[in-house]
Amino acid sequence: MVPIEIQLPHSRLVMQGFQSNPYASRRAVALHGWLDNCYTFRPLAELLPEVNIMAFDLPGHGDSSTLPEGVSYDFHQYLVWLHELIAALDRVPDFFLGHSMGAGIMSLYAGVFPERVSQLILIEGIGPLTASEAEAPRKMRSYIESWSQQGRLRNALYANREEAIRARQKNGPLSLEGAQTLAERGVETRGQGVVWKHDPRLKLPSRYQFSEGQALAYLGNITARTLYIEATQTIIPDNDLTRRRKQAIRNFEAVTLAGGHHLHLDDPEPVAAALRDFWKHTLT
Repeated sequence: MVPIEIQLPHSRLVMQGFQSNPYASRRAVALHGWLDNCYTFRPLAELLPEVNIMAFDLPGHGDSSTLPEGVSYDFHQYLVWLHELIAALDRVPDFFLGHSMGAGIMSLYAGVFPERVSQLILIEGIGPLTASEAEAPRKMRSYIESWSQQGRLRNALYANREEAIRARQKNGPLSLEGAQTLAERGVETRGQGVVWKHDPRLKLPSRYQFSEGQALAYLGNITARTLYIEATQTIIPDNDLTRRRKQAIRNFEAVTLAGGHHLHLDDPEPVAAALRDFWKHTLT
């Protein structure tokens, strides 16, 4: 794995991560889930040397920049940062890969710029969190009240690295090995203890969210060949909302694999096989 660092040309934020094989002819850009980091893709990347997986820490996560004081992490802004990231690369990636929140970002981006995304891979995530218009005042109030208390936000201080890993594992659910992998990049010593180093402001409630109608409009605008990987122990509810989202994407295929929400991290071999099967016709 080779470290990679890109400064976003307009936001001036620095996004750090790794690339798995700079000499591969095909390239995938990968985004992780909420409060994770780019190492969530490391075990998977090790199994797929034919593709250069470029995985980045999102702003506020891992080793990437945090936002200045007084600025919020709005989900909409992740699309802007992704666009800047793609523009800073020497060419558009062949594959867009996302897990959980990263999958939500990737799916919205593919709807905004369908001409730039030809192959889309979503792991345990499809579209953004949504809320009805009637919920907007309550959500804004919750955000404002939480914002006024943000000075009290602190990430939990653990006695040692092992305690921090166990806490992350329980919060997953996540295998011990998976939590250890994330901790390699995600924890740091602070004072007399250890903390997960993501920006605690990421835990503030959203001040506004997409409506479900908006989410479906984005998904319906996707033209990319899309693979959706779902876990047998998925956290994505099997309901009408999820089914409508799947149906909204025109060129859509899905596979269900054994495991939980972090199946690509806990048991990457079946996921690697599914990806290789999905993109094999593009690797000629």
